[in-house]
Amino acid sequence: MRLAKRLPMLVFAVLTLCQAGCVLLAAGAVGGGAVAVGVSRGTVARAFDASVEATAAATQSALQDLGLPVQRPNLGRVAGEIDSTLATGEPVLITLKAEPQAVPSDPPKTRVAVHVKVFGDKQFSERLLDQVSHRLQNPAPPPAVQTSLPPPPLPDETAEPGLAPTGKR
Repeated sequence: MRLAKRLPMLVFAVLTLCQAGCVLLAAGAVGGGAVAVGVSRGTVARAFDASVEATAAATQSALQDLGLPVQRPNLGRVAGEIDSTLATGEPVLITLKAEPQAVPSDPPKTRVAVHVKVFGDKQFSERLLDQVSHRLQNPAPPPAVQTSLPPPPLPDETAEPGLAPTGKR
C-alpha cells in the first residue's frame, strides 16, 4: 500500500524535473538567439568592385595604415579571412567573399564584412571600410627593391705581428 501511494508522487516528481529541463533549455535557446542577433547586428559589410585578391591586398594595406597588425590571413580565390587586434586587445575579424556574377563578363565584386569585439563597433568598422575603399583606388606602392651595390670585399689578411720584445738584455 505504501508503494501505491508513493508511486504517483514519484511519477509527478520525475515529470516536474523533465519539464524544468525543458524550461531551462528553452531559456537557453532564447538567450543564445539574442546573442546571435546582437553579434550579427555588430557586423558591418560593404561590397567593392574588385576581385578578392585585390580587396585582400587593399584590406591589409588599410589595416597597416590604421596601425593595426595583420594576423593569420587565410585567403583564397573566392573567399578569405583576415584577423587583427585593436590597440586595446579586442579582436577584429574581416571576411571577404566574392559575390556571384550574373554575367561572366561582369567585373568581379567582393563583399567585405568587419566585426569588431563581441557586439561590434560600427564607427570603427565604417572607418576601416572607408580605408579599404581608399586603398582600392590608391594602392600602396610595392615594396622598394634594394638597388645598392653589395658591400666591398674584405681586405686580404695581413701577416701576423712579430713577437713582443722581452725584458732581457
